[in-house]
Amino acid sequence: ERRAMKAERETVDRLVAQTGLSAAIYGMVSMNAQIFMHKTGNQPIVTSNPKGISSGLQDQLANSAAGRLLLSTVSQQRRDGLIRRLNAEAAEDRKFSTVEMAQQMESCRNTRMAHGAAGFGTNVDSCCMLLPGHLDSQPLVVGLMYKPDGEADHAVLLDCLRDAVERLSRPAESGVEPIQLRSSVAA
Repeated sequence: ERRAMKAERETVDRLVAQTGLSAAIYGMVSMNAQIFMHKTGNQPIVTSNPKGISSGLQDQLANSAAGRLLLSTVSQQRRDGLIRRLNAEAAEDRKFSTVEMAQQMESCRNTRMAHGAAGFGTNVDSCCMLLPGHLDSQPLVVGLMYKPDGEADHAVLLDCLRDAVERLSRPAESGVEPIQLRSSVAA
């Protein structure tokens, strides 16, 4: 288990070095997503939490892309019950369509990735992917956080996450190459 956490820490470090964005590893604790590991990128993330983003923070599964991706790993029968309960317990301004949420869960389950609000009291988005080797017992998600201003190219972020996840199953490689987060548009 220690070896796996070391690999995940290296994955987060690599993602931050490549993208300059904040990166995190998330897990599921009861009906919440929890940040297990976080590293701040070049720009600190503003949150409603005075301590900022840090390991240990929890947010309801439905409030974040990482949480929805974690929820998608639960068996459908249990997931449907959790979706109804999450909606029933959500604050009025956080209510959602259970039918639409169930459809999102199927999409997340099929693609093993999600993007959208980062949650945890932030005003940023995140692009997330399930980590291999943790799906059955305790799923883990790796994610990049970015401002939803259109500056970051979603496809590039997904490619970066795919590469990071693939590296977890390959021997260690040296060197980190920065990537371009904006799509190049011909003038």
